[in-house]
Amino acid sequence: MTAPDPTEPVVAPEAPAPSADRPPPFSPFQDPRRWLLLGVISLIWVVLDQVSKVWAHGTLQHLPGRVIHLVDGFAAFSYVRNPGAAWGFLSSADSAFRLPFFIVVTSVAMVFMLYIFVRLEPGQWLLMVALSCILGGAVGNFIDRIRFNFVVD
Repeated sequence: MTAPDPTEPVVAPEAPAPSADRPPPFSPFQDPRRWLLLGVISLIWVVLDQVSKVWAHGTLQHLPGRVIHLVDGFAAFSYVRNPGAAWGFLSSADSAFRLPFFIVVTSVAMVFMLYIFVRLEPGQWLLMVALSCILGGAVGNFIDRIRFNFVVD
């Protein structure tokens, strides 16, 4: 093994030429249809969420027991004000802690959903629709927390 000649210039190896067979890397910002899908479905979901909560607030809260039975023992609409999270988690916590906590957690969750959405591959339309619905529900609950300090369930 010989030492390199210090008088010769050092040349970096050439990068391989892009192959005509290989497509360029995917960018989620190239396809505006995915963002249109996210926006339209999330907006529809938020509107449905808020309309159903207005209906529940105006109709169910004035009924005895706050319930409309659809199928006895199986399905019913009921009115619940949930200051906590799922199953009333943190509902008895002090409001000065609970409201900022849920606003931050919901915001982080929405950003995380957008992060996942950006990383989806083309053709994963069903997952895009599902994330759009979940995001719409999170935005609806976020609106409730800001307006009422509780979520109408």
